[in-house]
This record gives sequence, C-alpha cells and structure tokens, in this order.
Amino acid sequence: MQRFLAALRFRRDQPGTAVQLCCFFAAMDGITGWLASIATIAGGLTVALNLGSRVTGWGFAVLAFGSACWSLNAWQAETSSLLIANLAMAAINGFGVWRWLGRRTRIEQGSAAAMAESAAAPVPSLVSAARLLEAPARLPHGASFGTVIDLMLHCQRQDLAYAVLSFDGIGGVGEEFRAIPAERIELRTDGLHCRLDEEALRTLPPIDPTAWPVAAGTVRNRPAGAPL
Repeated sequence: MQRFLAALRFRRDQPGTAVQLCCFFAAMDGITGWLASIATIAGGLTVALNLGSRVTGWGFAVLAFGSACWSLNAWQAETSSLLIANLAMAAINGFGVWRWLGRRTRIEQGSAAAMAESAAAPVPSLVSAARLLEAPARLPHGASFGTVIDLMLHCQRQDLAYAVLSFDGIGGVGEEFRAIPAERIELRTDGLHCRLDEEALRTLPPIDPTAWPVAAGTVRNRPAGAPL
C-alpha cells in the first residue's frame, strides 16, 4: 500500500497514469499471492508423497516458483525479513531441483543402462535395488500387492535375507508389515516377484515396524502386553 501511495504522490501531475500503475501493482499482488499459495501447497504435497526422483524434482521446481512469488509479494509489501527468507527458500528449492532432477536422474540412468546391458550380455542379469524399493510386489498371475519398503541382507553370506512388505492403511496410518523369506522371492528387472499370493502373504507373522525379526517367519520377543 505504501508503494501505491508513493506512486500516486509521484505521479499526481498525471493522475491517469498513477491510477493505472496502482491498479497494476494491486492486480499483481493478488495474482502472485494466489500463485504462491497454490504452488506451495501443490509442491509440498508432491515432495511429501515421494513418488520418485523425477516427480519429486518437479515438486521442488513448483516450490521454487512459489518461493519466487512470495518474494515478489514481500518486495511489494516492503517487508525485508520475508523477502530474505523467501529468497533463501527459493535457493534451497533450486538445490532440490538439481539434486532430484539432475543428480538423481543421472544415477537412475546409469543403473538402467547397466540393467539393459547385463540383460543382453553373457553375465548374470542386474537389477537396481532402488528400483525395487517403494514399488509394489508382483504376485503370481501378474497381480500387484503392497509396497516393498526395505531389503534385509546377510552380511556373512552376502545375500538376501528377506524383504519387508507394507500394505493396507492410509498414508502410513494403520498399515501392516510382513517379512517375505528370500526363498519366496524372485528378483527381476521389472520388480520384486513373490511366489506367494495375497492370502498367503497376509497369513505370514506380522512384524513390529520398530523391531524387525532376525529372520523371516519369526517374531521378535516383546514385553507381555506390548502392542504388535
């Protein structure tokens, strides 16, 4: 508002131009405010969902745009502290864009190239562990179920012990966990394939999300009465 009044005083000899200038700033203030709000909500939700490096990178890009809009609003309102804070946030979100759309994308391209070459070469086929995580398990007959959240490995034998699968629940609330034995798992380039169907997976012993078992099919000891 102070900027609008200053423009009016500065241009009082040209009232038509001053009014147009104030209307322009007022319109811009409203537009950038709405754009900043929408971009912040959409970008924050996209990053929080963690739908993959490319989607997360674009989420940071949307957040960077929102920070730029907030910076413009702060400049128009002549609020130095908010301007500095949002310029810093724009720089941080820009770093997020580089990290997820730049660095992480190059890493995924490298692993994908190794997988493709190993499939055509006379060597054992390779699969990226990162591609298996946060992806559904493939069940017999092509169905998908749950989300693979981790792979536990044997240090001495240098092989897979079990995979941890989560299912049900909304946004991590109310979800259940199961440990799938390595002998029931087949690793392929398109994901983790499980030889058990959904019914069999649900009958596996539930595991405590904060205390995973030392081997699949076992349940860690808990104090009597402790919730699973």
